[in-house]
Amino acid sequence: MAETNSHSQGSTAPPPPVYENPYYPLEGPPRTPEEHELLKSWIRTEREAVNAQVRTKLGTGSTSSLDEMAMANCADVRWQALQCLRGRSWIGRFTNFCLQEQQRITECVEGQTKHLKALGYHKLGKGATERERMLVANAADRLFLEEMKQKRLKEMQANLDSPKQ
Repeated sequence: MAETNSHSQGSTAPPPPVYENPYYPLEGPPRTPEEHELLKSWIRTEREAVNAQVRTKLGTGSTSSLDEMAMANCADVRWQALQCLRGRSWIGRFTNFCLQEQQRITECVEGQTKHLKALGYHKLGKGATERERMLVANAADRLFLEEMKQKRLKEMQANLDSPKQ
């Protein structure tokens, strides 16, 4: 009983669990544009807090930045995969259609990450300017594109050299 009294005096009650009110901090579904924005802001804040906790637990504070830059450098490949998926039925999206495009995304992100690490992107720190980050990212992109060009040339040469049956 004393616990209930101390909780009701001066302190605010903790927010209800999410399963009780999925629209928290609102009492129900948003009805106005302002409520929509408030809910979006709340969700964004919660997502950032969870992501920060995950990065802290995993000890990957700088890796997030590295992964984000690798994904940014692969935007064209991701766009191609999205275009492939858009042209499919909903069943085609969950089958192996566009598998080649999805594999290219993986190959691109892994290659970009490798080159970004090799160039020290993850060691730039918070004091680095946006220009410095972009210079390293662009250099990594050039290295990756050159690597892919060489790989494609080798594949083409192997196809030419293979005996035709």
